[in-house]
Amino acid sequence: MDIGCPYEKYHSDMTRTVFYRQVEPEMEKIYSLVRLANEEVIKAVKPGVSFDHLDRLSKEVIAEGGYGPYYNHRAGHGVGLEVHEPPFVCVGNQLCLSPGMIFSVEPGIYKPGLGGVRIEDLVLVTEQGCRVLNLFPKDLKVIG
Repeated sequence: MDIGCPYEKYHSDMTRTVFYRQVEPEMEKIYSLVRLANEEVIKAVKPGVSFDHLDRLSKEVIAEGGYGPYYNHRAGHGVGLEVHEPPFVCVGNQLCLSPGMIFSVEPGIYKPGLGGVRIEDLVLVTEQGCRVLNLFPKDLKVIG
């Protein structure tokens, strides 16, 4: 579920993956790995860190878990007057974080024939690190 809405011309963005009736064991493993990548990147957010570093960290966590080939997008994007706007959390973006920046952290794994998982949070860069702006739980959920 990719959810967001505008408020006074500014946008929000959040993604959570839920499962219907059951979770295949491999999907449970993928979910845990995506959550770990999300949390590791959030822990690394602080002034002076580059967007390039955050994207590489996200990809490294997923590659170490054995799913590198199934992570085929950037680790996040700026959010503000548009839902997707610069700066982008991607390899090659050497722009360093500074207090006041808001962007998404959204690693994902998409395995053809099996399924996909994405967990997305918005973060605000603070003087000491960051604050996660959406507080919806990241626990694995099975509905139905």
